[in-house]
Amino acid sequence: DVNDNLARGRYFFCDILKEGILLYERQGSKPFAKPGPVDKKMALEEARGHFVEWFNKAQSSLKGFTFYTREHEINDAAFTLHQSVERLYSCTSLVFTLYVPYTHNIEKLRSRCEQLDARLIEVWPRATRKERAAFNKLKEAYVKSRYSKHWVITSEELQSLGERVNLLQEVTKLVCEERLENMDCHPSTRHPRA
Repeated sequence: DVNDNLARGRYFFCDILKEGILLYERQGSKPFAKPGPVDKKMALEEARGHFVEWFNKAQSSLKGFTFYTREHEINDAAFTLHQSVERLYSCTSLVFTLYVPYTHNIEKLRSRCEQLDARLIEVWPRATRKERAAFNKLKEAYVKSRYSKHWVITSEELQSLGERVNLLQEVTKLVCEERLENMDCHPSTRHPRA
């Protein structure tokens, strides 16, 4: 799998090869493949596929959020809203770089995606402690909404977070569609470094 990705010029694997430190090499193992050029047509098709898949998954989670909110299942609504955010950031990362780190930490995903397109920064205001706490509440929802008897989120907090996630959905759609259009005109899958 690593050699296949290296041969296809996937930046993430190329960076690992270039910047990584080999800790152990099994005797008789194959050497790493030489990084090849990115097949721009394949990268565009793959990015389009990721956009359709992950944007639709995010919309599905938002439908679940609406259902759970209407049914007054607040913790399930919070968890499902977290999933929407995770999926929207996964969508952005995959469209821009054809890679998403395996994590449920939406703060890490947010940071990664905001480096890809700065317009995503505006979705989550951070000027006040209350604004930062709102995002952290959503970040906590992944675990605490399911497993903590003492975790509480109010309907008002949930509604406000829902509005932010709807904005994230709009901005995600905008930046991903622009990225796909630019890839079609000027193909490049290289991750812009911060």
